[in-house]
Amino acid sequence: MNLIEKFKEKVLNSQDSFVITDSRKGSYRVYYFVQGNAGKARYVYGYCSYRNANFCSGIKNELKLLAIIRDGKIYVCDEFFFDIWQCEYNGILLPEAVFKFTGIVRRANDYVRDVVFPEFYSGLEVCEDADIDLDRYVPAARKIIFFGMDSAGVPEYQDMFSEQDIADMLCGFMDFDKETGKRLGEEKDKWLKKKAINMKIQELIESPETALPWEKAIADGLRSVTAKMVVAEFKVGDKKSAAKICPDIIINKMISNNYFDYYNFITDKKGWNFLKSLM
Repeated sequence: MNLIEKFKEKVLNSQDSFVITDSRKGSYRVYYFVQGNAGKARYVYGYCSYRNANFCSGIKNELKLLAIIRDGKIYVCDEFFFDIWQCEYNGILLPEAVFKFTGIVRRANDYVRDVVFPEFYSGLEVCEDADIDLDRYVPAARKIIFFGMDSAGVPEYQDMFSEQDIADMLCGFMDFDKETGKRLGEEKDKWLKKKAINMKIQELIESPETALPWEKAIADGLRSVTAKMVVAEFKVGDKKSAAKICPDIIINKMISNNYFDYYNFITDKKGWNFLKSLM
């Protein structure tokens, strides 16, 4: 058995301190573990030494949190300590009922972002008469159009919960559903304003004046290109010249009706020479 398997067998069958010895690849290690209750969970702290088991008497040894136990499940907080990375590298699956704590945190935040927040956002009723400066959001509408999207969609929600939050939930000190509802409720005014803005942006997207047909045609053509660079021809008065440039740079310049600079082209030197040829 590897270390995580030995640890699982010990920690799920005892709430006392325990020691695990591990000999592999010519090295001898001793792992010392201490457990303590934290609400509905147990925190397991530990320390590792290459000496004999007497090292656990050291008064300056610093124990660190290694895992949280709740309802017969082990959430590993220190993956390096248990060589989890090496198991994954070798294609070894974690034992049943053993999970990476970081994975639990990620899944909780993913669920808020992908399920809870979209439901919350779609349920917001927005005043269509909100005083919003449309001209300020023309670039946002043009970006959506030029990159081939139909609408602004649901805003992306950043991670709501920290590792400490998830630990508090495992301990029973925080309820996922109640805390999610509370935090979203505290942000309601912010998302009402954001939704009102997105509705106005949608009006701009659907307006034929926001992006002209020839602009859309250029953007559609550039998006269909698989090459990293394209040769673009520019004309200023009677002067014409061509240079290599990234397709996305052209689209982004179209979005804001901005000018091109020398550093937008394949090299600074070629950019300078190209711009001079049009002067």
